[in-house]
Amino acid sequence: MSLPNWQRNGWLTAHKSSVSEVRDLFGVIDRDLHDSGIDEISADARLGMAYNAALKAGTIALAAAGYRASRDQPHYRVIQSLALTINATAIEVGRLDAFRKKRNTSDYESRGHHL
Repeated sequence: MSLPNWQRNGWLTAHKSSVSEVRDLFGVIDRDLHDSGIDEISADARLGMAYNAALKAGTIALAAAGYRASRDQPHYRVIQSLALTINATAIEVGRLDAFRKKRNTSDYESRGHHL
């Protein structure tokens, strides 16, 4: 499967990125990576921040290829697209998807519980 095929399936839309957009996304990555290393923050929050940094990096890779994820399952699409944008291995994509699921559980299903 290719990114143009994903677009035809409605999973991606065409996107023309800008220098300011990419700069802002890198700023979010830097902030979230820094904050994810603060021990006084809960493990749930640190996971969320590290996950968000990875998601933003994937968003940059997708934008560099001329796309953005559609509104249907955008986190899933960004992570899965890494195999096509940066040649991430199935193991790498699988690990990030496991973090996506873990973060989703932490945020939406078990508020107040630690990992």
